[in-house]
Amino acid sequence: MSIDPHKENLKVGVIGAGAMGRGIAQVSVTGGMQALIFDTADGAAQKACDFIGGMIDRSVEKGRLSETDGSNAKNNLIAAEKLEDLSDCDLVVEAIVENLDVKQKVFQQIESVVRKETIIASNTSSIRIASIASACTHKDRIAGLHFFNPVPLMKLVEVINATETSAETIEALNVIGKRMGRVPVVVKDAPGFLVNLGGRAYTTEAMRLAAEGVAQPHEIDAIMRDACGFRMGPFELADLTGIDVNFPVSQIIYSGYFYDKRLATSPIHESMMEAGRLGRKTKAGFYDYDDNGQIIYPDLDPKIKDNPAARAYVPEDIEGLEPIARDIGLSILKEDDGISPILVAPVGEDCTSVVHRLGLMSKEP
Repeated sequence: MSIDPHKENLKVGVIGAGAMGRGIAQVSVTGGMQALIFDTADGAAQKACDFIGGMIDRSVEKGRLSETDGSNAKNNLIAAEKLEDLSDCDLVVEAIVENLDVKQKVFQQIESVVRKETIIASNTSSIRIASIASACTHKDRIAGLHFFNPVPLMKLVEVINATETSAETIEALNVIGKRMGRVPVVVKDAPGFLVNLGGRAYTTEAMRLAAEGVAQPHEIDAIMRDACGFRMGPFELADLTGIDVNFPVSQIIYSGYFYDKRLATSPIHESMMEAGRLGRKTKAGFYDYDDNGQIIYPDLDPKIKDNPAARAYVPEDIEGLEPIARDIGLSILKEDDGISPILVAPVGEDCTSVVHRLGLMSKEP
C-alpha cells in the first residue's frame, strides 16, 4: 500500500525548523497541503511558523498570492509539540544536521510513530540515502527529497532513488514536488547526488584561488556575478548555506569518491569552520554582515580601473575564441604586449598547465 500523492488533504511533516525546514514547510502550504513542523529546540517550531507566516504575507502584499490563498496557507501551518504529532502524515521530510548517525536515529524514531505507508524522505545534500535507510525497517518507502536554499525561490528538487526505494515512492515524490511548485528531477543515490557533485568546482576552485592569493573572495564573487552571470558568487553562496553545512558536505563527497583530488576543498574552508565564522547565521564568514544580515563589502582597491580592456592576446588558434573576443569589443593582438589580457581555453587541462605549455609565465621578478 502506498499514499495517494494527489489527495486534497495531504499532510507533510517537516523535522527541523531551520532555513531548509522552514522553506519546505512554506512551499508545502502554498502548494495547498498541510505542513506540521517539529523541532527539538523549545519554541523553534512556532518561531518557524511565525517566520513563514510573515513570508506569506509579503507574497500577498506583492501580488504573488491572493489573500484567500495566503490565508489558507497560513491556516495549514502547524507547529508540532512532539514527534508523535506527525503520526498521520503522508510524507515526513527530515531537514536536520548532515550527520549519518543522527539521521539514522531520527529515521528510526519517525518509523516508530508513522503509518507503514508513510513516505520518509531526507533533505540531505550529500549523504547516501541507502546509508540512512540501512537503519530502517521499511526501506522501500525511504528516499531523498533534496531542496535548494532558499527553497521558495529555487525551483529544483532532487528526488533521490536509493537501492531499495520503490517505484511508487519515487512517483509519489514527483507528484508532491510538483504540487509544491518545484521541478523534480530523479537522480541516483551517490555522494552529492547531481547538483552538489556537478557544482563542486564552483566552490573548490574559488577557495583555491583565494588561498593562493590570486584574488580576494569579494573580487572572485564580483567576477562570477558580473562577468559570468551567476546570481551569487561562490563565497556569498558558501556564507548563505553556512560553512558548518558546506564544509562537511565537501568532506563527505570527497571521501565518497575515494579521495579524488578534483573534489577536494581548500584548507581555508576548514579554517573558517574552526574559527566559528559560519557565514550569515553568525554574521561572520568570508564576509562580515550588518544587523540586517546584509553583506558588508570591503572597499574596492583604488588601483582598480573602471575602463574595460580594449585589446587581448590569443596565443593559440582556438575555434570560436577570437570571434567571441571581437563580439565583446576586443581587438586581437598578434603578440603579447605584457599589459593586455590573455585569452585561453584550457579544455582538458588546468590553467597552470596551459600557461606552462604556451610559455605565458610572467617575466617579472
